Amino acid sequence: MTYSHNASIGVEQFAAAAASPWWAQIYVQRDRVVTADYMARCADLGAAAFVLTLDVPGTLADTAFRRSPLTGAVAIRGNVGPTGGGSGAAAESAITPEVVASLVQGSRLPVWAKGVMAPADALAALDAGAAGIIVSNHGRRQLGGVAPVADVLGGITDAVAGRAPVLVDGGIRSGIDVVRALALGASAVGIGRPVLWALAAGGQAGLEAVLQALTDEVATALAGLGAARVADVTRSMVRRASD
Repeated sequence: MTYSHNASIGVEQFAAAAASPWWAQIYVQRDRVVTADYMARCADLGAAAFVLTLDVPGTLADTAFRRSPLTGAVAIRGNVGPTGGGSGAAAESAITPEVVASLVQGSRLPVWAKGVMAPADALAALDAGAAGIIVSNHGRRQLGGVAPVADVLGGITDAVAGRAPVLVDGGIRSGIDVVRALALGASAVGIGRPVLWALAAGGQAGLEAVLQALTDEVATALAGLGAARVADVTRSMVRRASD
């Protein structure tokens, strides 16, 4: 699991309850002392890696999203405070390769670059020291008209050429989506909204049901493709609409 910098509970409370490996997501703050403090706390509390979000330039997404009032749990920022920090007005609006390199050099943990949608950006992040790439369009809510991750994933994995792992998230809703992503070169696949929807609708049992359904769908897709295991999945098994 990747813990969000903007979670409604602070990282100390989250880490105390975590029973499995977890990574910590970062929104870089203009005040780098705040960012360094947050990273140090996460490392001390057992995070295994950092996920540096690159595609939020100090705003809260598109116009329609910004008009929606933040109420209830989503209005709470568990890491906002004298030693916290969150996204929004305090976030750095220009994440450059130099910023990535600075965070990598100051981190005790691997730093992954998330929000990558172009081969050149993937290579720039790796040159700056990123441990891996996470292809993501932020759920397609950050910028109107942004490309689906399926359209850019193959080009990015080709450019990276095995230099580092490439993960992907955004729009994964079925086991077939997972297999498509693996066929396009992803090392692993992230899911967000299905987890939150399942927890909201059915608690732990709902989440377990969704994860099991995804696992079963992956197995069914592999069988349908004649692939005995995930390693047998190839890009030739992906059919594009234009084919």
